[in-house]
Amino acid sequence: MGSHGAGGPEPGTARPRWERIRRPLASVALAALPAALIVALSGGTSSHHSALSADYVRTGSWPTGYSGQYVLRNDGAHTVEGWTLRFDLPQGTRVANAWNGRLDRAGTKYTLRNENWNKALRPGESIVVGFEVRREDPVGAPATEPAHPDSPLACTINDKPCQDPARPTATRSPRASEPAPATGSVGVPGSTRAPERRSPTPSAPPTASSSPTRVDAPPTSGAPTTPAPG
Repeated sequence: MGSHGAGGPEPGTARPRWERIRRPLASVALAALPAALIVALSGGTSSHHSALSADYVRTGSWPTGYSGQYVLRNDGAHTVEGWTLRFDLPQGTRVANAWNGRLDRAGTKYTLRNENWNKALRPGESIVVGFEVRREDPVGAPATEPAHPDSPLACTINDKPCQDPARPTATRSPRASEPAPATGSVGVPGSTRAPERRSPTPSAPPTASSSPTRVDAPPTSGAPTTPAPG
């Protein structure tokens, strides 16, 4: 009978359990290695996409429509590969055409996706995406600044909120006018209002006494007085 090595299993016997488990685990680890390297080298894409911003501006307006554009900017530290801009339009308006992006429509919702030539945005780089809007009912349509109720709404860039022109902005209230001081008022301690200067009132001139002044009348002229006999 032939001899068998001490370390090998006997013919017809099963391999040890740990050896049967080791090989599948090694295969799984090798298959997961490239994916882990890709994630480590790229740093993930969701954080890169969140660095994009989109600012809207209206570039023209006329009775039957207007033109507008979004300025997309990469404010992050990594290159963004691909972008998707979405927004809504109010009822009675529609996008007639667009440029620098591929346009899709679903009801009042519009989507603009990157072209091949403007897919990548390096850090600090920006591009302009524009479109023309037609009004279905131009009668009474707003054409003056600053109110634009037919502007795009609910804008998102790569599924993150972007600047929305319909969002109310904080406006500085006009300063109330300070009431005019009352005539003859003076400054109050702690008040920033300068005291009002008043002119002195001149004193009244002395008046004559109401009671008459006695004055002795001079002797009247007439016949000489004769002395009385002694």
